[in-house]
Amino acid sequence: MVKDARTWLDEINATESKRGRLKIFLGYAAGVGKTYRMLEEGHALLETGVDIVIGYVETHQRIETEALLMGFEIIDGIKHQYRETEIHELSVKNIIKRHPDMVIIDELAHTNSSSWNRKRYQDIEEILSSGISVYTTVNVQHFASLHELIKLITNVNVKETVPDSFIAQADNLELIDIEPSVLLNRLKAGKIYRQPQAQLAAQNFFKLPHLTQLREIALQQVTRQVSQDNSKQGQQTRHFLVAISESPNAINAIHWAYRQAQAFDALWTAVYVNTRQNYLPTDTLKANLKLVQELGGEVAILTGTSVSEALIQYMQEIKISNLVIGKHTNQRWLGFLQQNIEDKIMAAIPFVDIQIIPGIRQSSSWKSRWLPVKIRFKEVQLSDFMRAIGLLLLATGINLMLHHYLAENSVKIMVYFIAVVLISRFTKGYIAGVISSVTSVFLFDYLFVQPIFSFKIAQSYYILVLIMMVITTIIISSLTSKLTKQMKSSVKEAKRSAILSDLSTTLISMNEPKVMSQKVANILRDYFDTPVQIFYNRTHSVVSHYAQNLEFNLDENNHEIIQWVWHHNQPAGNGTETLSGKKLFYLPITFKQRPLAVLVVNGRKFDYRQRLELGIFLFPLALALDNYYLAQEKRKIAVDNANNQLKSDLLRSISHDLRTPLTSIMASTDHLLMRDNLTVDDQVLLKNINKESNWLIQMIENILTITKISQGKVKLDYTSEVIEDVIFAATEKFKWINPAFEANFKIPDELIWLDVDNNLFQQVLINLFDNAQKHGDANEAINILIRNQATMVEIVIQNIGQQFSKQQIQQLGNRKSELNTKQTDQKRGLGIGLFLCQTIINLHRGKLIFSNWSSGPQVTIILPKKEL
Repeated sequence: MVKDARTWLDEINATESKRGRLKIFLGYAAGVGKTYRMLEEGHALLETGVDIVIGYVETHQRIETEALLMGFEIIDGIKHQYRETEIHELSVKNIIKRHPDMVIIDELAHTNSSSWNRKRYQDIEEILSSGISVYTTVNVQHFASLHELIKLITNVNVKETVPDSFIAQADNLELIDIEPSVLLNRLKAGKIYRQPQAQLAAQNFFKLPHLTQLREIALQQVTRQVSQDNSKQGQQTRHFLVAISESPNAINAIHWAYRQAQAFDALWTAVYVNTRQNYLPTDTLKANLKLVQELGGEVAILTGTSVSEALIQYMQEIKISNLVIGKHTNQRWLGFLQQNIEDKIMAAIPFVDIQIIPGIRQSSSWKSRWLPVKIRFKEVQLSDFMRAIGLLLLATGINLMLHHYLAENSVKIMVYFIAVVLISRFTKGYIAGVISSVTSVFLFDYLFVQPIFSFKIAQSYYILVLIMMVITTIIISSLTSKLTKQMKSSVKEAKRSAILSDLSTTLISMNEPKVMSQKVANILRDYFDTPVQIFYNRTHSVVSHYAQNLEFNLDENNHEIIQWVWHHNQPAGNGTETLSGKKLFYLPITFKQRPLAVLVVNGRKFDYRQRLELGIFLFPLALALDNYYLAQEKRKIAVDNANNQLKSDLLRSISHDLRTPLTSIMASTDHLLMRDNLTVDDQVLLKNINKESNWLIQMIENILTITKISQGKVKLDYTSEVIEDVIFAATEKFKWINPAFEANFKIPDELIWLDVDNNLFQQVLINLFDNAQKHGDANEAINILIRNQATMVEIVIQNIGQQFSKQQIQQLGNRKSELNTKQTDQKRGLGIGLFLCQTIINLHRGKLIFSNWSSGPQVTIILPKKEL
């Protein structure tokens, strides 16, 4: 359902969240009228008094759009020169400094050329977090999940995309829809692009079949969001797992898993299994992981020697029964040698539902075929080859010495076997071992097989011996390398576990954030071999725990970035999309999405896997800091409770001590007023004494009630009452206190029932009657109106007199400010009485609203009606 400007404004005013609201105007192509419609709605809000400004609008020199900019305040943007062109960018800083109710920002998918954030949607996220609502526009081809589909339909590679997870945050998604034929006519008329760009667009993107399909996709996106908004959120029973790799074809599997998760309203996770030691992820893998995050999925990176075994173990641990795998188009001979991953998984988990997504066939050039081998070669260092050469020379030397004493070659073969095993053990990967295996065979053939010093073989059975020797040495090399890798991985895991165990134990005994942060910083510096600093929270600001011997200096700009990371709870700097040009890497340390500290790393770019490992070390610190701040908060609450208890006890004691003498004074004045020999002055004095004593008793009753409520000793005794009976009972009680009280009633004919605590609610009415009488004209009756609404009832109390000022309405509307009102002593009634009224009305799930009517002030009580 599309919401109009008035409804949108009401929702903004009604929301209690500090975060701004987001409305996206969606189109299926340029020129459908997104910006025009957005500005029209902006004008509608402007006319209602909303503080709405323009942050950035791209008019594309369209006269109609430019005309709609009139009347808006336009926030200054960022200007910079690119070659000979002046480029204008959105200024987030200026918008937040101006802090309007709402800002209009065009082109959500825009990539910034020179800004704090790389993408405009990141700018908008920052603005929303500052409590400012946003209107923006986007075309459906910029949805990250639809990138490949749009490319397939239009044969156009759209480079600027917006994560679907950001689109999903929109409070309202409005489709701006026109017929494709009308859009093409607008293109021909030059209303979208000028020539020759319009002609080029008509030949490529702007074709009727393309636009028709894009329009259908846009309609599907809006329909999907509306259905999700209207559906009741139930328990999620499905969880999709997609196995990804370094292949570009993994994108298809990721998009498929995302669409399945959207269709079933389920969670989804992408998992990558790293089977190599000291592996640096490729750009393709980084892009795949980034896509998962943009689409709102979780990422898990596993380490193991077998992809299938790691997947099976992970699926069994987290109880996943839906798996998505991208199918590799291997060569037939390679497929014969390899067992499919899905076959292994189905054998281990028979009930699993596996969806195989075929990949697009890639060109199989010799470069792509040898890429895995090239990657393996990069893992091998020069020292590994030197060790291999040394061991092979040693084995050859031993065999040359044995050759003079032994004619049998089996011992020499075993010597080479041992050399290959040692090479595989003391080198990285298995490339050095495999090369050494083949080299040892050639050395054996050349030096020890007749005819020697030749690769010719005199005896045919040696051909089989050499073949078996190659196969055996390669197998031995591979097994030894795998065993070595597992051993090193186990040692590393044991080392990390020992560090974490020691860290957790040590942090428990520490009770200062400074000491905790220093301990973790030292561990991270040693483990990752890079300088770090940790900044923690102190009195709502982020300060460093280092007092001296800083490992690297931070200027004022760095401190500003740290504050940004803290406030937005997002990483920044090296390796991120926010301030990616910075040398430093900034990471918030959080617990339950609450920032507790900020880690700053100098000169190191952490990939996603390393960030996960970093998070393992930071979790104990986050837990310790959270416990520390929680303990601090508990101590503060305990002290506050003790102070409040002391105040309550004192008030209760004083109130009880005062009530008895005041009651006695009232009784005495009543008795004296019955005498006939009193002068007029004596009667006035006695009546004033009686009236003031009565006011003091009423105030004491209010204090006692507030004290009981604050201590939680008041439990509402709800009874079903007719509203007019409660009001009449309260007026009778108030007339007994103030005989001169008069009221005019306007009550609907139908009976209105309420669930209220009769005594407390009458106390509210008596306090409001007292306020109305004291603030109004003494010679005029007050008005009591009852308004029957659909599910609520309004009780309006009006008096003739001076109206509330705006400052008074603002103060009275804030429950916590009444007791601080300077006017409390002036005309008794704007202080503790109204504070009590608001407290009791809140307990009844109602509202107390202060306003003015034509002849004076009025107070409105809004309460829910009883359902009959």
